[in-house]
Order: sequence, then C-alpha cells, then structure tokens
Amino acid sequence: MKKALIATVLSTALAAPAFANEWVLGASLGLLRPGGDSGETTPALTGSGSIALEFLNLGVLDVGATFEYMKGISQAEVDNQDADVSAKAAWLTARTLGPLYVIARTGLIELELDPVAGGLDGSREKALSVGLGFSVGLRSELLYTRIEHDQGDSTHWLQLLWGF
Repeated sequence: MKKALIATVLSTALAAPAFANEWVLGASLGLLRPGGDSGETTPALTGSGSIALEFLNLGVLDVGATFEYMKGISQAEVDNQDADVSAKAAWLTARTLGPLYVIARTGLIELELDPVAGGLDGSREKALSVGLGFSVGLRSELLYTRIEHDQGDSTHWLQLLWGF
C-alpha cells in the first residue's frame, strides 16, 4: 500500500508540469490579401485581438488553443470591388520552447468580405499558419497564414502579433 501511494504521488508530481496552463492575450497588425477569381486584389490592413490558452507542455512544445477576431482597418479590393474585411478564427497552436521559437497553428477561419467579392461568402475554411516568435515577458510573433478556399484560390495573411 505504501509503495502504491508513493508511486501515485511521484507520478502526479511528474505529470503536473505537463498540464501547466498559461493564458495569453494578444493584439496584431497585418496585411490580408484576399483570393480572387481574376487574381487582381489589393491587400487590406488588419487589426486583431486574440485570447489563447496553452494547456499542454510536452517538454519541447507547448500546445494550446487560440480564438481570434480580426477587423479590417482599410478596405481590400477584390475583382475591382472594394470590400470590408473581418474574420473569426479558432486555432490549435504549437510552439517550441525558449525565448526564440517557431510557432505553427491550424484551424478554421470564417473570413467575410462585405460586399461579398471573389466568391468569399463567410463560410468556415481551413487555414494553416507558420511563424517565428521572440519572448522575454512580452511575446512578439511574425505569422504567415494561408487560407484555402473551396473555389481553388487562397487568401494570404501576414501579421505581427504582440502578446502577454
């Protein structure tokens, strides 16, 4: 009985750091270039806010979930038509440990252009991001996101994110 109790306490103590929770609030500025049938698009300046929870430490990676809301600061032009840009996204993220790190995220994004242009109607689509970050208290990340659309084209989003 005593050995079982000691084994349980030790395994709990060793597993506890793996489930460390860290909340991160973030804000970003970026450029979003919507996909269009003709390929003629002008990017929009964007601003976004995010909240993330890193819930799993795997020793070399932190895994978490991020929820982000983006709004266009300027309008994009798609197929010779001005459009307001906004998006909501849910991401599964992974980042390496250390002050200089690599970050990857995959998720679903609901990208909306108003008026609807280039066939982008606000449906949920798959997206993939990669980037580099630096963290000593305040996080700074440069992220590139590619959003694949059903009609075969893609939207590109480059953003600089700050989080704490």
